[in-house]
Parts: sequence; C-alpha cells; structure tokens
Amino acid sequence: MKEDVRIQPLSIKGWLYCLLTGFIVLLFQGSIEGWLIPDGFGPDLSLILVLYLGLFAPLHSGALIVTALGFFKDVSGGGAFGVHPGIFLVIFLLEGQLRQKIDPAAPWYQMLYIGAFTLVSGSMVWLSFYLLGGPSPAPPETFSNPMFAYLLSCLLTAGVGPIFFWLFDLIVPWFGLRTEAES
Repeated sequence: MKEDVRIQPLSIKGWLYCLLTGFIVLLFQGSIEGWLIPDGFGPDLSLILVLYLGLFAPLHSGALIVTALGFFKDVSGGGAFGVHPGIFLVIFLLEGQLRQKIDPAAPWYQMLYIGAFTLVSGSMVWLSFYLLGGPSPAPPETFSNPMFAYLLSCLLTAGVGPIFFWLFDLIVPWFGLRTEAES
C-alpha cells in the first residue's frame, strides 16, 4: 500500500457502484453458493467486501455503505434484523484503526488477514445471538458440531478472499476511489 491509504470522498457514482457491487455479491452468495457448495456452508463474500472497503473506503461513506450492506444481508438471509449492520460497522471501524499499520498485498497475508477478521465476525454473530436470546445460527444438517461448520466456513472465506480482493481491485477504478497521493 501507499504511504497514506486515506481515500477522498466518494462521488455519487462511487456510492452507486459500491452498493451495486454489494448487492451483486449478496445475490451471488445467496443464490449460487447453495448450488456450488452443498450443505449450506461457504465463504462469507459480503464480509470480504466489507474487509476490502475497510482498507480503501473513506470513513463516513464507507461506514454508511457497509451498514447498508449489512441491512441487505439481514433482509436477504432472515434471522435477527440489525445484527449484520452492527457487526459490519464494528469490523469496518476496527479495520479503519488498523489500516495504517497493515499491508495485505501478498495473497498469503490476505488469507491470514481475512481469516482473522472472519473469526472475529463469526464470534460476534454467535455472541449477539446469545445475548439477544435468539436461536443461534443452525449448522448444516450433515454436521453435528456447529463449530466444525463455522471453522470450515472461516477457512473457505480466507481461501477465496484473495481472489475477490483481486476482482475488487479490477473494479475499484469504476468506483472513483483514488488515494490522496494519486489526486
């Protein structure tokens, strides 16, 4: 990464591209994932987008985008409404504090980075369901141990994360995101 990774404010076009990308990621995750990966577990692609935006998006607009993405995820997935917007916002803000100190340029580093944040996010989901008294996320039917399914999902998310970081790198110019050093 460059010396300063702060990004200039997003234009309206950048907002629309970010929200459209988030919507497409959620559609892909919700509809195609069940067909490609049996038993209902798989990578959390929306979290990968949140992590990517946490590295490059400006604080205010990025926070609004990841909160909207969390609401989209709650609406599309059901469950307790408002859990994912809060978790995505906390992950984004935590990442905002760390992004000056990290440089996830290498795929192996990206896998470790994404894996660590996936564990944090998943733990926050389980904790929020526990505190809210709601039903905990159900494991896939073929697994009797929900922790095994959760850890497998974390590994899959970390495994495909660098591929999606690369894809997001290809479409970032459409967002109108530029570092302060480039402008």
